[in-house]
Amino acid sequence: MKNVVSALALLAGISTAGWTQASPPVENGSTASRWGFATYVGTFAPILSLVAIQNGKDADVRLQSAPSIGAELTFAFNQIMSIYGGATHVRSRVNHSTGMTLIGADERSQADSPVGITSPSMGFLFSPQLGSLAFRPTIRIGGGVKFYDFALREVKNGVQDPMADLGLGIVADGSGSVSFTAEARWTPSSFDPKFLPVPLIAGKQQLQNDWVFHLGLKFGL
Repeated sequence: MKNVVSALALLAGISTAGWTQASPPVENGSTASRWGFATYVGTFAPILSLVAIQNGKDADVRLQSAPSIGAELTFAFNQIMSIYGGATHVRSRVNHSTGMTLIGADERSQADSPVGITSPSMGFLFSPQLGSLAFRPTIRIGGGVKFYDFALREVKNGVQDPMADLGLGIVADGSGSVSFTAEARWTPSSFDPKFLPVPLIAGKQQLQNDWVFHLGLKFGL
């Protein structure tokens, strides 16, 4: 939870600095449709264990917080509603729990190993105008899939878990066709231990409570 609070504070501070330099927003009367492209960087913050092992002996299998990058394409129907499609990539690490069986000697000598998480998603973005302010709140409602790429061993076809993609943030209009964005995205999903490269002593499918906090730039095309 401390990671979540720290990330929100960082986004708020940087975004506030951007607002003071923003130019006046586009008039509400404009209804021209347009394409946009956004790129962003941020932080991935997993809140729950990937797999909880409740035998009182072995450690849970957990992902670490890690940097994230992403990009998305948007199409605005008007000044308020858009559709989006994009993907986020995280390069995290997973601990080698003693609950993992059939793990090799070299793997046991390491505390953790890399795991890549790629999450394509699509949905709707809502950005209502608040009076004459030079920034707008953003509400994201969508869904996608999480693909896990474990380095322990190759897993054919990877791991595919459906996820929700829900977010709250701000977009501050900059000069020309460039806008500053800051957002907190909640990507809940589930994970089944049977998809791990090595089996576990115990563990069952459980919900994942993952967050991504990002800053970025949106360009009008």
